[in-house]
Amino acid sequence: MDNLLLADDELGQVSEDVVGGLIDLIQLLERKYTDLGSWQGETSAIVIEYLSGYVSHHSGVFRTEIPDEYGARQCSWFVESLKNEVKGKLAREQIGMALARKGRGDNVNLPPTYKEQIRDLVSRIKLIIDDAAIPPDRHDDIMAKLNAFAAEIEKNQTNLEKLGKLWLSLTRHAGEGAKNLEPAVRLIERVRKMIGGVQDEQEAAEAAAITQDIRKRLPPPSA
Repeated sequence: MDNLLLADDELGQVSEDVVGGLIDLIQLLERKYTDLGSWQGETSAIVIEYLSGYVSHHSGVFRTEIPDEYGARQCSWFVESLKNEVKGKLAREQIGMALARKGRGDNVNLPPTYKEQIRDLVSRIKLIIDDAAIPPDRHDDIMAKLNAFAAEIEKNQTNLEKLGKLWLSLTRHAGEGAKNLEPAVRLIERVRKMIGGVQDEQEAAEAAAITQDIRKRLPPPSA
């Protein structure tokens, strides 16, 4: 019996993170007792005891019901149910992280070729504003926001707050009668579309990396 139990050094590999710790424990048990489908009798009982003890200790986190019996079928069901619950918790965790990032403001890593194109568009917008014959206060307001955005483009991480303020300033003044600003509005919307495309690509790459990380952390379904 004792030789079937996890050693102290094996248990020491279990993460202190509650969800990560359950992942580690499942992986330890699967390595210890080989193929889940071969777990019988005493082995199944030991696996259920370890997992039910962990789940009970963290009853406020996990909802999977603990089996009443300790057979191989119950063991298999229990492990698979816990894996599915962990998968759901990891997905929700990533959603929460994404929402937190949104709350801190949007940032994007612009490739050099995009930066070059945006610099050109910014220069064209400046010419339009200078030729627009608008009141000095409007001119200064737009130029200040345009220069702030242009400076943001040169950073490794471009924060999009400055772009939003520039777009709002241009559209507001154009909407108040400065129709000669409409070409500048079209150009800044083109910039927004370009940057939005970069954001979509980076978010897709990040989501793929997250999915791969989850797959690495989560034990595969049992045969």
